[in-house]
Order: sequence, then C-alpha cells, then structure tokens
Amino acid sequence: MKKQKIHAKLLIIVIVLLALAGCGKKIPEDTLVIIADENPDNLVPILAQNFQARLVSELMYQGLTGETGRRHNEIENELAEEIIQEKGCTHRYLVKLKKNVNWHDGTLFSAKDVLYTWRAIRNPQNASPQRGRLNAVIDSIEELDTYRLRVVFNYSIAPDDARWILSFRIIPHLYRNQKMPDNLNSGVGRQFAENPIGTGPFRFQSRNEYLAVDTSQAIKRVELQTQQDVQLRINNLIKGRADLVFNVDPEFYEELDKKQLPSFDYTPKGFYCLVFNTDSAPFSDPAVRQAVSSALDRDLINRKIWGHSGEKYSLNGPFPRNDSGVYRGRVEAIQSYDPDIAKKRIRESTYQSDPVDLLISENMRSVGRIAASQITGMLESIGMKVNISFVGRAFSPRIMDGRFQMALVFEHGFGRKYDHFALYHSAGNRNKSRIKDEQLDSVLLQWDNTILSSEKLQYGKEMNERLKDLTPIAYISQPPQRGYYSRSLRDLLIMDEDALLKTVATWRKSGK
Repeated sequence: MKKQKIHAKLLIIVIVLLALAGCGKKIPEDTLVIIADENPDNLVPILAQNFQARLVSELMYQGLTGETGRRHNEIENELAEEIIQEKGCTHRYLVKLKKNVNWHDGTLFSAKDVLYTWRAIRNPQNASPQRGRLNAVIDSIEELDTYRLRVVFNYSIAPDDARWILSFRIIPHLYRNQKMPDNLNSGVGRQFAENPIGTGPFRFQSRNEYLAVDTSQAIKRVELQTQQDVQLRINNLIKGRADLVFNVDPEFYEELDKKQLPSFDYTPKGFYCLVFNTDSAPFSDPAVRQAVSSALDRDLINRKIWGHSGEKYSLNGPFPRNDSGVYRGRVEAIQSYDPDIAKKRIRESTYQSDPVDLLISENMRSVGRIAASQITGMLESIGMKVNISFVGRAFSPRIMDGRFQMALVFEHGFGRKYDHFALYHSAGNRNKSRIKDEQLDSVLLQWDNTILSSEKLQYGKEMNERLKDLTPIAYISQPPQRGYYSRSLRDLLIMDEDALLKTVATWRKSGK
C-alpha cells in the first residue's frame, strides 16, 4: 500500500511538472492569447452577454453598420453598402446591402438575414436587451429584393442616428440548411448557440478559439484563456504565456511598469457602487439606504484607492461619464457626503444596531480591501456595525440569488446609451438590488424607448429624482480601466470600449 501511495504521488508530481512545462511554450506569432477571468456566457449577439462574450462577438459578427474601433464613437458601413434617406420622407430609409458576403459556413448573406434578426429581437421569448428600444424606434423593415430593404422609423430620424440604430449585429436566417426559429432557446437556435456562424473577420472554432477568415493577415488565431486568479493572469503576461490582459488591478501597475510592459487606458462604461438588497432588512428601509449613501466620503475613498487625485473619479449619480458626454452637467448629482444627514437618517430608520454584512469579491483585490476599510469606518461613525466578507467564486451566484445584504460591485455595459433599465427596472436582468417601484418602472420604459435628446434628458431628470428617493445603489467611482499587453505586439489599437478587438485584423507580432 505504501509503494502504491508513493507511486501515485510521483505520478501527480510528473503530471504537474509536464503541465508547467507546457505553460512555458512560446506563443506562435500568428496567435493572440487573451486571458480573462470568465468564459463567454452566450455567443448570440442579440441576447444578453457578459464582457467576454461581447469581446469575442466583435470578432465574429457584423451589423449593417458598426463601430470601427479606430476612434471613439466612429461608425462605418459593414453589411450595408448604402443607407439613404428617402426624399421628402425623413423617417424612411433605403438600405442597399453588400453582395457576395458569405456566412462562415459558405452560404450567402441576404436581406432575409436582416429580417430574421429583426424578428428574433422583437420576439419577447428571446428577452433581447435591444427589443424595447428598437421596437419603439423602428416601425417596420421590409424586404424589397435580395439586397435591398426599406426601414420605416416611427418618427423623423437624422441620417447619423439611423446609422447608429441599425448597428445591431446580424445572425443568419438559415443554419445548416434549416430555418432558424424566432425563439432562439429551442431546436436549431440552441445548435446555433453551440457552434455559431457570422460574417465577421474571425470564425468560431470553439468557445475559446477563433480563426481568421483572411489567412493573409498577421493574427490568424485568437485564443481566449480563462484564469480567475488575477495574480496568475498577471504572471502569465509577464512570463510571455499571454499577449493581452484587460481590466488590470491598480496594485499591479507598478510591477508591470517595471517589467516595461506597454499599457492602454480607456474610460469604461461602468462604475463601482454599493448595492443594497432591498428585499433584506435593514436595507428594505429606504432611510437606511440613504443613511449609508450620505455617510460615504467618495473623494476620500477614491484618493485612498487611486492616489492623491483620485477624487476626479468620484461618482454621485446614475450618469457616469461616457464618450458622448451628453448628460454631463445636465443631470444633477443625487448623492453627496453629508455625515449630519447620515446620522439623522439612521436615527429615523428601522435600524436596530445589529451588524450588517458587506460582501466583496476577492477578485477586486486592493480596490476591494481599501474600499472595505474606508466604508466600514464611515458607517461605524454613524453608528452602523459592519461585518466584511470576502468571497471567491461564490460572489456572483450569491448576488444573483439575493443571498447578501450589501455588496461592493462593478457595474458595466454602458455604451452611447446608459443601460438603466437592466439595473433598476423590476424586470431588469441585472437588477441586483431587487428594487420594485411602479413609478420608476414607468419612467425607465419611457427612457429606454426613445432616442430623441430632448425627451431623453427630461426622462433622465425624472429617473434621477426617483432614484434619489429610492437609493437602491450608493455610487462610488468610475475610474479608468487599464490593460497591459506583450512587448511583441505591434500596431495594437484600442480606442473604444465598445470595440476593443475590432482592429485585431491589423495587429501583428514581432516574435521578440
């Protein structure tokens, strides 16, 4: 028995050594290796997706138009040859499609694919996050012939706005010679989700591997590796086992800079905040939530995390900075540091001095540790006791299942629009606070279903006022995100958070 145990231990050691030896292999010059903390959750682009799924969808799919990735908010025709406003009718557009475009399985792209995608978005069974907005803006899409469409909007739309509205990614109406169902959760739709095809520059090989359609380009293969431990992600980049890592924690900046690894910064469409579980006492009481929000000295928290000028990242409301800056200075901040108000609210509330739990993901590392220390001290100063729990892989499941009282989270996913519906509506798929309010739901629907700037601004102000009363979230900061990449990468261009990998076809590697 002892000999068998020794042999088993030796076998384990040999396997580990072989695995480590394999990890040290040089990455081929035609391969781009990206390391992320999660796998893509869904590769059908008209459905809800996590960061990793959106990232690789940029490689596989195209819209009638799409972001170029070369500049902020720059858009160009992709599957559309021309988009022409009809004379004397500012809500009707003729769309001429490109000919001889192939899906990755070799079948030809046509107007039927656009019509099918539009039907699938509109089908409530698919719960597409694009459904409400596009339904409100587009009256109809009509096939004129194989390569021409007429799009009729519900009201006058400027040509530039029409191009942005028509940037939703297109999926095929046929898959393996079978009709795709309007409900993508059944039959052929599920087969497509497991092995999808697009018209983009890279085709699906596996959930973690994408191959270039044009084999003459320098980067012929993109590999997405998953490693939840941020330290291991960083080590793999330093040791040349990876080419690119997004969203690097600030505590690694100095180490990576000393290694002379190049970096890029971009303003994310997201923010750090405290989320309150409004189904759980004491945070079912708005006064408690308002007390916590008023107790937070956001400028101090951000200086402790990001350095002496960190207060420039402080966030006081639901409109974080975005590339267009359209709401900056036009919708007032709704949360501010006021310890006297915080003490008054906590006295008026139902809080009974029992400790509350603050849940923080271990993946937040220094940001989480510093924020936890600062938040705890500020809440104790108003008489609230706090227990901190750092959680690993169970963090996201606990949040989504409602097994928490208060949690520090990073909300993301904002582009030219703000995704408020998902965060605050009763039916929102990212409504972590579980807030349910008919008045707020009503204004969120109106907000989500309009693109007119004047109406949008008015709904934004109404939303702001209701969120001020409800306080489902205490906003903290919106710092820039930083990524690092291998010194061997050349011609790397990352300018737009909505199109991080859009220019990969022009990147190359030196092999050094």
